[in-house]
Amino acid sequence: MTILDWRSTADYSQLTRAANRGSAKALFDPRNGRVVMRPPAHVDGLCWHITACLFGVSPAAVARHGGDRRRARNERARRIPAHVTLFRDGDAVVPFALLAHLHHGNGWNSTKLGIELESDDGTVTPEQVATCGELVPWLIAQAAREGATISSSCAHRSSNGIKPNDPGPIVWREIVIPLSERHQLRRIVDPVPPSTRTVRQGLPIPKSWDPLGV
Repeated sequence: MTILDWRSTADYSQLTRAANRGSAKALFDPRNGRVVMRPPAHVDGLCWHITACLFGVSPAAVARHGGDRRRARNERARRIPAHVTLFRDGDAVVPFALLAHLHHGNGWNSTKLGIELESDDGTVTPEQVATCGELVPWLIAQAAREGATISSSCAHRSSNGIKPNDPGPIVWREIVIPLSERHQLRRIVDPVPPSTRTVRQGLPIPKSWDPLGV
């Protein structure tokens, strides 16, 4: 398990409208073209996701990185609009500033750090669980250094009604609940109020996931 802090080499060009042939994956300032940084006081929690796919690596990508398949795979995190991408082998890549306004969680974009776990079916590996045990306190400490206080955990489903299994019951029960309790983070079980940033009606966390659920 490894936390790879790549913030000093963040490349936001991978998230632009042009790079993605449609909508940008981050909020850019039209005056200067730079990604918007959120006020530290607004950033207050962790939003949990699954990627809903597994990541392959092309031979060309491996070749670009001198035959290092693991590095080539990890580089894919630079195209994912999340503050952390956690791969199946336990590598957690932090490719962007924690205050960066990334389009990861609809109604949670302005206030939460987005954490994407590589999973196509909602399961997690022992390596991912172990890395999360190190990652959560690291994120809390790093955010505090930038003036942000991390005090809550939430799910993408709560702001996106068409993603009911994001991140799913396994992630919630095996990672979110124990780590939230360990680090005194409030678990948000209610959906985000409808807004222009919420897809349909966000969904609450059900009791089958969490005793505090709805």
